[in-house]
Amino acid sequence: MQEALKVLEDWTKKWLVNINTRKTTYTIFSLSPKELKVKLCGQTLQADNTPTYLGVTFDRRLTWKQQTEKVEARAKLRLALMKKLTGTTWGADAAILKKMYVGSVRPVLEYGVTAWGTATKSNFDRVSKVQNQAARIITGAMRSTSIQELEKSWALSPWKTEGTPNSSPRQLNSNDCQLTP
Repeated sequence: MQEALKVLEDWTKKWLVNINTRKTTYTIFSLSPKELKVKLCGQTLQADNTPTYLGVTFDRRLTWKQQTEKVEARAKLRLALMKKLTGTTWGADAAILKKMYVGSVRPVLEYGVTAWGTATKSNFDRVSKVQNQAARIITGAMRSTSIQELEKSWALSPWKTEGTPNSSPRQLNSNDCQLTP
């Protein structure tokens, strides 16, 4: 690691680029709890065990716990709004609720999933439960209703098959690229 930082330091000197070492951190992705002491431009760099990059929070062991907790919390806030719009005798109908889910909740669930889609099963299941709650809100179904049946009846694709690394690869066909009015 130190050798790579030395190459970076030489490059910055050659091209007259300054690096603010007070803002620079590093993360070692490893099962080992040891922290390295690395220096850049003569300054010791701070370790960051949970860096955030483009809104995706990493952790040392790549279990993605913090990321899935964050996704779950943000999606549940939007689900709460969907709940407020439902009622037994009034409120939004199922088609509007599905559009609201697809337009506001699902993007929160899917953002950065290509990175954190390898999360541990327990962390990934935490996010899957949000879609299950949404399916129940949309349909007004009870908790005892099968999730698979709800997803089929409302044409919600199962959460794990939406292009995550945990899912099996699927072939792109012409129906995937069509826009419907």
